[in-house]
Amino acid sequence: MRRGGGDVYHKDSLSKLRDAKYDTRGARLEWKHQSIRVDGEIFEGIVVNCPSWILNQIESEVLKRGGRLVRFRNAPFLSGFIFDEPPNDELLEFLALLNKVCTVGKKYAGVELTLVLDLYKIPDENVDPQNWRNTPSGSLMNSAKYAKNHDAFEALAMRLSTIITRHPRLKATDCIISVPGSDTSTESFGERLARRVAQRVGKPFVRSIGLYEKREQSKTGLAALTQSQVEVQLGHLAAKSAIIVDDVIRSGSSLSAIALAAEEVGIETIFAIAGAKTLRN
Repeated sequence: MRRGGGDVYHKDSLSKLRDAKYDTRGARLEWKHQSIRVDGEIFEGIVVNCPSWILNQIESEVLKRGGRLVRFRNAPFLSGFIFDEPPNDELLEFLALLNKVCTVGKKYAGVELTLVLDLYKIPDENVDPQNWRNTPSGSLMNSAKYAKNHDAFEALAMRLSTIITRHPRLKATDCIISVPGSDTSTESFGERLARRVAQRVGKPFVRSIGLYEKREQSKTGLAALTQSQVEVQLGHLAAKSAIIVDDVIRSGSSLSAIALAAEEVGIETIFAIAGAKTLRN
């Protein structure tokens, strides 16, 4: 990334032109820890290249730690943060996390922020979409879910748990909520995954209840889950924030259905994480 002089400012309204460079299905942070000159003075700094839906996550954490946002006259698509003291390890680990996982730019009703390990497939314009290769996360998901590989399942749960432990806002949540499967008579793969993640991070597990026996099939696959088909039961748990853990995100309708049901029982802030995001929205 290019180093340049910066101007301190309080809030930068990022242009649509800047965000248009990124895929809303999932984008990663580019960042560098370096010195930044502002009005002739040298500061400890971080330079980032990312869309607004990632910058917003970073800005809130930086401001808590006394950092200030700067912009670069000669590099309008970059943003920077300056500090009077070197940024701590927790912040640097958070930035490293946002470089490894994808933040979904599309907003789902009731969900404040959605993170996935990666997209499921690698797009290739020279190859029929039916033959696109899986990403490493897509392959891990495939092995854990369909080949029933225990080691792959544990690796998937570990990586999702790392998102929670290294993201300050997710780390502070009160519980983990699962997504009901297509058949409510048995615990689905996604529910088992959410339960394992809850165990790993030491948070209460809340199993959302599907108010159906089996979900119907549509022309494109499993019919979308609606709010009327799901119920979140907290029991005696006094939770105000939660993370919905799913295996794969497709349209995001399941996340929204559960988030809206969770709001009805008093949960105010809801995040979502998943192993992979399909290329189809």
